[in-house]
Order: sequence, then structure tokens, then C-alpha cells
Amino acid sequence: MELLRKCDSGIFDFVRLFLKDRGLASEAFACRALAGDGSKRIFWRVVKGDSGLSYVAMENSPSDDFSIRENLAYIRIGRHLFEKGLPVPEIFRYDLRNGWFIMEDMGDMSLQEALAETGDRVPLYERVVEILFRLQTEGSKGFDTSWTCQTGRYDLEVMRRFEADYFTEAFLHQYLGLKKEWPELEAPFTHLAERAVTGGGDFFLHRDFQSRNLMVSAAKIGIVDWQGGRLGPLGYDLASLIIDPYAALSDIERARVFESYLGLLSD
Repeated sequence: MELLRKCDSGIFDFVRLFLKDRGLASEAFACRALAGDGSKRIFWRVVKGDSGLSYVAMENSPSDDFSIRENLAYIRIGRHLFEKGLPVPEIFRYDLRNGWFIMEDMGDMSLQEALAETGDRVPLYERVVEILFRLQTEGSKGFDTSWTCQTGRYDLEVMRRFEADYFTEAFLHQYLGLKKEWPELEAPFTHLAERAVTGGGDFFLHRDFQSRNLMVSAAKIGIVDWQGGRLGPLGYDLASLIIDPYAALSDIERARVFESYLGLLSD
């Protein structure tokens, strides 16, 4: 969704210089704000006159330590995945001091929106799981865990501290208003985490592989928001995809998509 808002003067000048350096007349272009993704990052679609050329500009102000690390991860992981031939946007220019980025435009239709216009949704998901499998296997090759902005791996500690403990604090306590301490859940949470890590953790993990972070066009399906990537198990991103509240697949659809993914594993 595009909103009516102008680029701030700083990033406007950044975009103008980028266009000039690419040999494009820099005066006739428009910046249209895109709907946010729940973070403090701000996105604009840069449209170059009537030429049909468009880019996406992003601003993530490096106002704290995490934002600084997040911007570095965005560059490093994004370049890595692009060089592997995976369908992430090419990053054309960036300014880490200001948190500015200019990248390829992957279109304006998310998988969530595309699904609303599709009858049989499974064939589209079959295309997506093929990309997911490539992302998991090719993305892990040569991946440096020092690029990440959080943890290098999705491991037992992350499952316990940042998943299970977050669930009890944020959902049970803060949202539902229930008690703060849940000692009776410690053993089940630990058991589940220990079972989960047995699946191996040397694959690339996007960490938010769901319908709002996948862009669909006639030519290809693109991946966005990879900055939380790290190494981890195969099942996490697959579960994010097929148990996606924004898509609400039926049990039958989920089973068909899961079988399609299993077929890729067996090839």
C-alpha cells in the first residue's frame, strides 16, 4: 500500500544523487511512502517519471546499538543471499551513518494479497517452498554467523530464553493478565526445545518467512526482511509459512504444502 508522504530531505538528496550517478535525470522522480512492517524502519517507493523505473528506499535510523547491528546484518546477509542467486532485492547503495538504503523494487503485492486473488492456493505455495528450500540450503553455504544482529544460531538457548520465556511473559502475563511465574511449564518447554534441536541447525533460517514478507509478481517471488537471519533447523521457516495467521491455510492445504516440501527433501 502506498501512502501520501514525502521523503525527508536527507534521504531525498541521497536518492537524487543515486539517480544522477546512474545516469538518470534526478529532478523528475517521486517518493511514495509504503505501509510499515511493524518496525521503526520507513520505506518509500521511488518512481522515476514515466520511465517505469522504480526503486525502494529504506531508512532505519542508527539511533541505538541494535539498529546499528541490524543495518549491518541487512547489508551483509542481503548481499550474501543475492550473490547466491536467491530472490532477494539487490542493494544498490547504502549509507550506514544515516541508515539509508536504496534497493531493487520487488513489486507491491505480497503473498498474503496474492492469495486473496487465487482459487487453488497450493500451486503458488509449491513455488514458495521451492524457494524456501533453496534459501535454506544455498543460503547456509559460506554464511558467517558474525553477520547476524541477534544470535548466530537458533539453538536451545534461543528457544528457551527468547521463545518460551517470552511466551510466558508477553502472552500469559502481560496480555492475558495471568501470573508471572510458571514453574510448571519449565519441564515441558525444555523437553520441546531439546527435541527441536535434534533436527540439526546448520541451515539458513530467515526467522520470519511468512506471507507478508514474500512478494509475488508474474516473473518471480521475492523475499524481504532477511535481517534476522541466522543458522538454524529446517522446520522453523516451514512452520512459519504453513501455520501463518495472515494466510490461514486449511488443514488440507497445509498437508499438501508439507508433502510438497518433503518431496524436495527426498530428491
